[in-house]
Amino acid sequence: MKELTKILSITVVFVIVAVSRSQKLKLSLEHEVGRWNFKGWGSTNFKGGWGGGIGVGFRFKRSTHAIPHTYNVLIQANQCLFDVYDENGDEIITLEEMTRLFEDKELGANLYEDLHMFKDTPGVTKSVFNERVSSVINGCKSTTNARP
Repeated sequence: MKELTKILSITVVFVIVAVSRSQKLKLSLEHEVGRWNFKGWGSTNFKGGWGGGIGVGFRFKRSTHAIPHTYNVLIQANQCLFDVYDENGDEIITLEEMTRLFEDKELGANLYEDLHMFKDTPGVTKSVFNERVSSVINGCKSTTNARP
């Protein structure tokens, strides 16, 4: 029985209040099980007046992390700089690097093909890019001194 009392952890409160020369007795019971909360109470004024009530509650928490956040991001970069396209910094722009930059993969592949003059190389080298960029990409005038 002691274990059951510990598990239930019922709180009993007796309150005797003197109001206008009369006494009242109020009895409250409350118990929580997990997220559930059970309450009950009763009262009397010892003159025939009484009252009571019960309540059941459920506690929940809305997770703010359940709603995925999405962002529209526009990154502006100087389209004339080799390093913008060379993702891994190995001094060669590969087809994969170029197409990852474009939402339209075909457009990225077409730009790569127009820049890739020497098909025997594994990609567009920095020197070839700087030589071809002004004739292939709009807005690129000077290739060696292009800065953001």
